[in-house]
Amino acid sequence: MKTQIPDRIMKAAKRGVGKFVFLCGCAGALVLWLAVVLSGQAALAQHGGGYALAAGDRISIKVLSWNAVTLQFETFDALAGTFEIDQNGEVALPLLGSVAAAAQTPAALAALLPELYRNRLGLGTPPSVTVEVVAFRPIYVLGDVAQPGRYEFTPGITVLQAYAVAGGGYRSVEARSDVVSNTIRTIGSISELESEIARTRMTVARLEAEMKGETTFERPDLVPHPEGEKAEELLFLLERDLFVNRYERFQTELASLDEEQALLVNEISSLDEKLSGIQRQLELLDESLGNMEELRDRGLARSPALIDLQRTQIELQARELDAQTGIFRARQQQSELSRAANDLRTGRQLRVLQELQAAQALTERNETRLGTLQNLLSVAELQMLGKDETEETTLQFQILRDSGGAQETMLATPSTALQPLDVLIVTLASTSE
Repeated sequence: MKTQIPDRIMKAAKRGVGKFVFLCGCAGALVLWLAVVLSGQAALAQHGGGYALAAGDRISIKVLSWNAVTLQFETFDALAGTFEIDQNGEVALPLLGSVAAAAQTPAALAALLPELYRNRLGLGTPPSVTVEVVAFRPIYVLGDVAQPGRYEFTPGITVLQAYAVAGGGYRSVEARSDVVSNTIRTIGSISELESEIARTRMTVARLEAEMKGETTFERPDLVPHPEGEKAEELLFLLERDLFVNRYERFQTELASLDEEQALLVNEISSLDEKLSGIQRQLELLDESLGNMEELRDRGLARSPALIDLQRTQIELQARELDAQTGIFRARQQQSELSRAANDLRTGRQLRVLQELQAAQALTERNETRLGTLQNLLSVAELQMLGKDETEETTLQFQILRDSGGAQETMLATPSTALQPLDVLIVTLASTSE
């Protein structure tokens, strides 16, 4: 979101920012305000893909790929690292050699590399590649500033913002140290919190889909990512892959339990048929034993034949008992498998619920911290309302810029955008009313 500086603050700057040179508290508030504006707009410009790379920029490259066999993300550490664009506008990368990078945005270079890595490594699908500028070509701020010198360029930085980063007008060492410390903390905290909140919101959306039992995870309609569309798309793809992985693993475990259930059903059916056959044989054998005992009592049959029938009866009764025991055990296993399936479903819901609650709590804490930082802007505005109107200053800005090998001098306004390697010269003239 683009931050607007209140009109009354801009009017004070036009009347002369230097008028606050001797009022350290008010001047510190101005620098803090401008630094916050810089942190929000510059971060969006860098990650939004509008910055054109050139010789002297240092970029960080990371390569990530999904392994369908291990069901895990794999990082190619040998391909990652920090690389500097040489004077020919090329960057030397492992395996790929020299790749043209000058005049390309980080997003364009990140879109070019996956196919090159896929062909070079023989991968089935291109890996995911991120390109981030970690060190820009510098700018230089000279003249009537508290801390003249070299500063890292940030896309979208204006003359007034560079003046603020250089400490504004002269101050005491203690006040200047406080301004720099507050600026660094504010820039780092706001950028980190906004990115972290965007990530946890996407995680919450994925976990909510899992809680509802959704079979697919569609991209949710969330607050735009502070680093741009591409960063939001990458977050969604990572969460979607995780959703698919967890869903497929859950379905595989359920299918395995269902297959065991089907095998037990077949086993019970087979044992039932076997038991029925044994019981029919026992019924016939009981009838034969009765007839044999009657013939023996009449002296018409021998005892050994009767003993053989009794032995057969005992064997059939043992087989009957084995079949009944097998049926009982199979049905017991069926009950255990049913409980296992229910435990699997319940455990998954409980685990997702715990993760969802943790992600929601983290999001709320980060949003509270972000709100605290935003309140600091209101405090800075209130400090500006107590400014001293007895002194006015006039700020003049000049830029020395390399234009085709020649130095070009140009007048600038506070809103003029700087370019890499620019030299900003600040001149401050003070008058009393």
